[in-house]
Amino acid sequence: MEFQLDRDVNALYIKLRPGKVAQTIEVTTTIYVDLDADDAPIGIEFTNADDFLPFLRDQADSADVPPQVRELFRVTAA
Repeated sequence: MEFQLDRDVNALYIKLRPGKVAQTIEVTTTIYVDLDADDAPIGIEFTNADDFLPFLRDQADSADVPPQVRELFRVTAA
């Protein structure tokens, strides 16, 4: 796992593993998840890095979040 913080624009990208992005899911207007061809998450972008902890705390179990992303956050939060 690799964290990339762009302090100039306050954006955070979490690279979960190597892979080619097949699609990007918009979870909220500031949170995007990159998926590979098998719909497995390979990266998460927070266009506002300040949204990272509140998202994990408040929205990871939300029905609006795709199931594969919810499962990912359950694993990383444990």
